[in-house]
Amino acid sequence: MVGRKGFWSLRIDNSLADSVLVFLGDLGKLPHREQLYWKSHNIFPQGGMSSTGFRRSFLGQWVDPEKPDLFFKVRLADFAGKWRSRYGWDLFLPLSESDSHYMECLHIPTTANNAKEFDEQLLAIVKITIDSLNQNKLAEGCTSLKKEAKSIDKLEIFLKCKGYDLEEMIQFLRNVQLLRSTTVAHRRSRCENVKLNEYFKFRAKDLKSVFEDIIIKMIWVFNTLEHLLIYDDPATRNVKAEQSTPEDV
Repeated sequence: MVGRKGFWSLRIDNSLADSVLVFLGDLGKLPHREQLYWKSHNIFPQGGMSSTGFRRSFLGQWVDPEKPDLFFKVRLADFAGKWRSRYGWDLFLPLSESDSHYMECLHIPTTANNAKEFDEQLLAIVKITIDSLNQNKLAEGCTSLKKEAKSIDKLEIFLKCKGYDLEEMIQFLRNVQLLRSTTVAHRRSRCENVKLNEYFKFRAKDLKSVFEDIIIKMIWVFNTLEHLLIYDDPATRNVKAEQSTPEDV
């Protein structure tokens, strides 16, 4: 749903890869000025509705979005609520009002190799997840933490205190953090990092695909933590992250 509060609203199918779909009848209810704006962006129909849009609009079903960026937002909210119920505190601290735009504007880049858009979305995903880790709660009772320990270090120690060695997941988070630090935070001439290029497959994929992979792996992080720490089963302890992979998302 998009709209201008108090003036108009419009249902959209935003689960398509390269466009949004709206019903002609709904467009007819908009103010004339808005109709002209939407008309200027009209394209010839290509392929019909998404499965999510059809099931919601015609079957009246409550279904999760298909696109990874939209599903990420739904999955994060669901995970956050379950974690809070289980532990009584937030693993990912809610964004402040001044930072809320990072969540609102989070999306998979619209073009294949727009470096500016990639940097903006990379910064957003890190702000929402890694930078928002609840460091104080993660560090409670962990006497082995060093003074210089950062948020991911604290998460790693917390997991080990719970009996889990999730090396692959921790490495992914470190690489995303490093990618942000060597691209968004610095000049690109200083960002040549062979290990990061190999890890994220920059030479084989465009920036849009790289970011989509990051979104999917972040969902995998939520799934892994939920499975092991919210539905905590002692029989599954001391497992390696390889038993759960991003392909399982």
